Amino acid sequence: MAQAHKGGKLNHKINAYIMGDFFSGKTTLGLQLAKLHDENGEPIRLLVIDCESNGVSFALDELEEDGVDLDNVYTVWTQSLAEVTHYIEQVANGKPLHELGPDGEELDEYVLDAKGRPFVPTAIFLDGATILKMTCQQSLLNLSRKRARVRATRDGLIGEAKAVAIDGAGLEYKDYNSLNFSGQELILDLTGSNVHWIISAREKKETKSVKVGGQIQSVETGKIVSDAFKGAEFNASTVLRLFRDEDDPDTVKMQVLKDRSKTWAVGQIVENPTILDMQPMIDKHSGKDVVIKNTMDQAVETEMKIYQEKAGITETESEEDSTPALDLETLRKDVKKYHSKMNPEQRKQFSDRIKAENIPTSLGKIEDTNILSRVVVIAKEILEAE
Repeated sequence: MAQAHKGGKLNHKINAYIMGDFFSGKTTLGLQLAKLHDENGEPIRLLVIDCESNGVSFALDELEEDGVDLDNVYTVWTQSLAEVTHYIEQVANGKPLHELGPDGEELDEYVLDAKGRPFVPTAIFLDGATILKMTCQQSLLNLSRKRARVRATRDGLIGEAKAVAIDGAGLEYKDYNSLNFSGQELILDLTGSNVHWIISAREKKETKSVKVGGQIQSVETGKIVSDAFKGAEFNASTVLRLFRDEDDPDTVKMQVLKDRSKTWAVGQIVENPTILDMQPMIDKHSGKDVVIKNTMDQAVETEMKIYQEKAGITETESEEDSTPALDLETLRKDVKKYHSKMNPEQRKQFSDRIKAENIPTSLGKIEDTNILSRVVVIAKEILEAE
């Protein structure tokens, strides 16, 4: 669905993409969001999604030393894009965060902020987009090997021939497209969440394939690029690269690659940068309430229907041909989504139904898609009963 607004109504949030090598200061800079104040003058309530599983805890100690109340910072550790998306959806819907149990299940108790209120984030720092890309790549690679196994069985391959066909399977063209789509959608989801956000990623030397002596070889282009979802940074308003000074390793430097916020000049090199420089941009847009939502899924569905009509494909035929096999990651995402919409009474009903059917309460440990599918059905029935 198209969106529109009158001039001057759009609320420009901090949308920053930070790239850099190991120990270049990405985590420290991203966590500085917690030092800012929102449009209402209150301290930022920061949701930190840590995919690297290191560094954040040490940097939080520095924040506390600088006077930040860590009750306004809540950290979630995950390397699953589906779980990251789940949290972004909660933030976008203005829902308070729930405490998590030992197996990652959401409890009825809310996380509380520094004022004792249910914790509703006003900013997100996603630390480690590179890890998310690696997780998605591995998942798609496993899917490709499953496809190869099906084809090998269909073609009658056995023994070593079948093993070679399966082990040699790599990402297919559609897998790369799916990977890039996931990265673009992640950034658009963050942008449509109505909060400030920063995402960090490692960097790498860009390479391209060229023919040398009749053989295809990978050669470096001399350019440094983000080592995460390809092109994801294009949808960020601000793109920064951090690096250490070769002559003075204790000095962090920042190269400004893009900045629509006008906080820094493009091409500028900033020594020991701070996100505090972006506070004036927040203050400038106080009171503006229009945020552009992510409608990529809706746009794809709309265009798909148009192509179907042109091709003479009925809705029923389309559903029969394109129904995807349910996977654990998708089912877990659905369970979290429905569970987050339940009130305390519905959550109790859900828990009682799960136990009554002898389904393990540690849903994160269930590896059977049939069981998880049943859990999704139970969750939907409870929500639809209201």
